[in-house]
Amino acid sequence: MKTYLPFNIRRNLLAYKFFKLRTRALDDAFKALQTGSKLTLGIFPGIEQRVSPRLKLIGTRNNHVAEIAGTSERKANFDNRFRPLKRHSL
Repeated sequence: MKTYLPFNIRRNLLAYKFFKLRTRALDDAFKALQTGSKLTLGIFPGIEQRVSPRLKLIGTRNNHVAEIAGTSERKANFDNRFRPLKRHSL
């Protein structure tokens, strides 16, 4: 018999994990500013021309975080290790 945590406890746990990752990402970003290194996600070359604001979501797919190499937009929301930098990403 599986027992699950109540929704509010799971939600709080996920919010805690999010803010923990965000804090680490912001700390690394601060250190990168001091050392002059770069921690932003790359933009895929040529993607700016193909992205249309009228695109519609046709489905979802699970990806491992380690497989993410770049983004087509919103590169300021995550660092190169795909940790959140913005609070609204929660």
